[in-house]
Amino acid sequence: MKRFSKVFAALLSAQLTLSVSSALPVNASYPSDYYYDPDDVNSVPALSVREYDELCAEMEFSGDMAYASSAKLPESVDLSESPFFPPIGEQGGLGSCSAWATTYYQFTYEMHKINCINSTRKNSYSPSWTWNFSNHNLNEGISIQTAYRTLSLLGAETMSEMPYDRMDYNYRWSDNEEAMRNALKYRVKNVNIFGISGTGTVVSNSIDSDLDTIKSVLANEKVVVASMNNRSYSDSMKHIIVRGNDSGSKAGTHAVAIVGYDDNFTYDINHDGDIEPFERGALKIADSAGTFWGYDGYMYVMYDALNGKSAASDDWEADEKYERKAIFNVMPTDEENDEGYNIFYCIDVENREVNMIGAVEINTDRRENMFLSVQHKNRLASDHYTQIFPVTDVYDYVGSFIPYSGKLLLDFSNCFNSDDPYLPQFYASNHEWFIKLGSDQKGFNAESWVENGKVSCTLMDSEGNMITEFGKVNVRSGDNEIVLSTVIDQKPGDINFDGTVNSLDYVSIHQYTKGMIRFSNVQKRVADMDSDGDVDEDDKQAVLAQYLR
Repeated sequence: MKRFSKVFAALLSAQLTLSVSSALPVNASYPSDYYYDPDDVNSVPALSVREYDELCAEMEFSGDMAYASSAKLPESVDLSESPFFPPIGEQGGLGSCSAWATTYYQFTYEMHKINCINSTRKNSYSPSWTWNFSNHNLNEGISIQTAYRTLSLLGAETMSEMPYDRMDYNYRWSDNEEAMRNALKYRVKNVNIFGISGTGTVVSNSIDSDLDTIKSVLANEKVVVASMNNRSYSDSMKHIIVRGNDSGSKAGTHAVAIVGYDDNFTYDINHDGDIEPFERGALKIADSAGTFWGYDGYMYVMYDALNGKSAASDDWEADEKYERKAIFNVMPTDEENDEGYNIFYCIDVENREVNMIGAVEINTDRRENMFLSVQHKNRLASDHYTQIFPVTDVYDYVGSFIPYSGKLLLDFSNCFNSDDPYLPQFYASNHEWFIKLGSDQKGFNAESWVENGKVSCTLMDSEGNMITEFGKVNVRSGDNEIVLSTVIDQKPGDINFDGTVNSLDYVSIHQYTKGMIRFSNVQKRVADMDSDGDVDEDDKQAVLAQYLR
């Protein structure tokens, strides 16, 4: 059985809500020397067979994606015409293609779609945000999976908050605390992976059933991300890609956003003067090379390029320099079964209610190889630790020395709304939180951070009110990490988070019930003494009684 059959089976057989179709353009002008160097190392890093298998096991459709046969699908879809899709961008000389495909194109489109916001360059989400968190402080590519991880944990800042400069090689993190706080509100919820076999000739014509899944996803108005071999990308100077080239790992891969398809798009692949069934149909691709590239920044991949072997009856590829490979088959081939797949990603996004934020403040002249994680421990079950934010791969650097002075913001909200028996409910006591921050850099001494006060962490509500401060666990000379710890024990009625219910809390709830001030969600929960979902006069009297007790 093929590796992805279980993914296809999970799709719902439901009627699609179809987007308006449109014809693809047929020509464009562009500078003849404007193309990527296929030997450029600034590309998406390859995955091992083990990593590929783990990816296939972890990422599947969540079950809410409709799936239809070709008979129910429109002949063409073009999501680039949607007001939610951002303008074509240009990555320049930076290896940020994955960040452009996932963050700028896909994440912007999906977030703006659910919030009904017309996309502009300024309000689109910044590839600088995603790329700089994960590029190891070097001009190199990041994996699509790491980009999604960043968007899931941290959200993203917009281009107006963190502009992208295609000539900017300083790899800086954001230092805009307000923008980082706002970024946490917009997140990737699910990452879904699906594929089309890239072994042999799978797709024979434009209405082949093996195309139904990718068409269904696009017809459901979901932008898709994929990676192609760089040789395939640069060798197709007409910007209609007809085959994938397997030139080994040197050329690397290039991430793109798939924004549509057209079953009636034709190209004479074998140049015999006739249009045969295999020469009909193409996917529309949004690239990150600017509007001078291709067709105003777009290009097209013929359906036949998805095949490991062309559906052509003649040997039109006999003189090709490189061995053919399915265009989006950039994962390792399964040696046992000799199977390869065109791999595609789509995402679900959400507006996240952020109630508690951990602000880790760092002042260091060497952020390279820095790691960060957050753990929780129930002190009544001391043998169990729960890893909340294993974000080592997000904050990870191996490049040259580079300073950072500022805060990193983490969302603690879900820690108080979990079915996990080891995680606390809101008022639970005996629960301790640990933030581990350090470096794998040889010779790094965490004690210096402690002595110089270079690391601290506070837990805040959404209004910026400090709930608690993390204290530092003893660090010995030579340790490579510093651990910050706190116990969170919220008391009903303690609206100002000072550990007691007093007159200040009564004044606060009085002002709130009179509409004079606003509360964060955390304050509302603490102030709701009778747990009826509202903060009202009854709660004010209960706070007063608690204060006078």
